[in-house]
Amino acid sequence: NSTNWVDFNVEQAVAILSSEPGIENVTVEKKFPDKIFINIKERVPVAITFVMDEGISTPLEIDDDGVLFPVKNNASINTNQTPIISGLQVEHMAGGMRIPSKYKPLMEQIKKISESGKNYFAGISEICILSKDTGSYELALIPSQSKIKVLTDRSLNEESLKYMMVVLDILKDLETEVSEVDLRYGSISCK
Repeated sequence: NSTNWVDFNVEQAVAILSSEPGIENVTVEKKFPDKIFINIKERVPVAITFVMDEGISTPLEIDDDGVLFPVKNNASINTNQTPIISGLQVEHMAGGMRIPSKYKPLMEQIKKISESGKNYFAGISEICILSKDTGSYELALIPSQSKIKVLTDRSLNEESLKYMMVVLDILKDLETEVSEVDLRYGSISCK
């Protein structure tokens, strides 16, 4: 609310802009005689999750550092490049809140797969996090072109996704009534 350049408070401007969950980094500079430069680096989403808030399901984006932030434009959500994650232990949304740190490696793995240039997430409609009693977790991948749920361990990489696609193609050719494939322990088991 400054009326002139001299009264403009750079630290206050940085604090206000930094409080926005979708902003990763901000710098503000005053240049004499009458210029103010603001440089904003926005958070880049690697995944999307949904949180129930007052009975309404709200989509939130997650960056590779595990920070939750609101979706800028619901129409711009592209689940072919940004996978949907379910099963995260998020009770309610507070601006800039982080997901539990044990899920950060998963977000880093998703980012690495996304940066590979191949569109692996077009074949996956959802990544479900299955919490274990030990405090750890495993993953259930829901393919977009199949009714078969794929159980896997916590390591998500290009090789495991290729392996999953090959197994699903083989099962499709066999025309069997499989509802679940387990790839967790180095072998394939079907249910």
